[in-house]
Amino acid sequence: GADQSCRTSEAVYGIVPEASVFPACEACGRQKIDEEGKRRLMLRMITEWVKLHSPSKPLISVIVPVYQSAPYIDACVRSVLGQTYSDFELLLVDDGSKDGGREICEYLSTQDRRIRVIKQEHQGVSAARNTGIRAAEGEYLFFLDSDDAIHPRLLETLYRRAEETGAVITGCTYNCIQSAVFREHTENREGSAGAGKGSYMKNPKAIECFFEGGGAGRLLSIGGKLIRRNAAGAVRFDEGLSNGEDTKYIYELIAGGADVCILPVSWYYYRMHKSNVSRMQTLAAYKSMYRTERYICDHEWKSGRKANAEKEEYVLTRRMLDGYMTS
Repeated sequence: GADQSCRTSEAVYGIVPEASVFPACEACGRQKIDEEGKRRLMLRMITEWVKLHSPSKPLISVIVPVYQSAPYIDACVRSVLGQTYSDFELLLVDDGSKDGGREICEYLSTQDRRIRVIKQEHQGVSAARNTGIRAAEGEYLFFLDSDDAIHPRLLETLYRRAEETGAVITGCTYNCIQSAVFREHTENREGSAGAGKGSYMKNPKAIECFFEGGGAGRLLSIGGKLIRRNAAGAVRFDEGLSNGEDTKYIYELIAGGADVCILPVSWYYYRMHKSNVSRMQTLAAYKSMYRTERYICDHEWKSGRKANAEKEEYVLTRRMLDGYMTS
């Protein structure tokens, strides 16, 4: 019989080496493997194993800033994990929570490998989102507040439409739901069969739409928007703003040339409760919104879009009056 040392790579390693690399045994005709051959085969095996078991980079990075929202985090995260589209990473950016939210995030990260928890001292929602952007690995960015939730087909639908149109921003509108009935309404999704093609807008039309409004977070809020990361470039959330930071972010994308597709469905579930940051009727909130709208107004004047600037001047006047009544 064959020499005992003449084992085949196929039997021992599960990989058949090329004949040009390892000569055949004269006694049995099978390929011999010396120590160098074993080392090279082992390297090949490791390489193939890494390719097979290492996950590719996710296509969508879902960024969730978390601060003092412990009662709502689980529902938010479950709505993401329940998506029909699974090629995503979920970045929970804890912004210095003191209500047990950080511990909830850490526990949830043990339940699904797609969840990553990023911790930082309290710096505000804009800083938390920017931290998420820096850590993101996906080709698309999707922002979700930790007290909100999304329809199970939202990511799949947005991604498919973004790929079809090539739009920088693809989104849906808000469904504003009182916290007391939030679970009931988000779990009862009858009649939400399809999203349709939606409205695709090249940049000039997208700018016009931004100033027309449209309600329900159409283009003034970040929730429910899938953003093509490479097109967003260096645009970041203004960390000096406590309110209106998402409006400014969206505006900067559109003013920079972004095209937009908005689907005719309200699949972003906005939870209405007393502590909503965006609903706080404080003087500081009005001042922050004023700064956002002043920035947009000035930029429109400089861009020569007089009609848009005049619309924004009207908004500014109302904002000042609201702030005066609050002070």
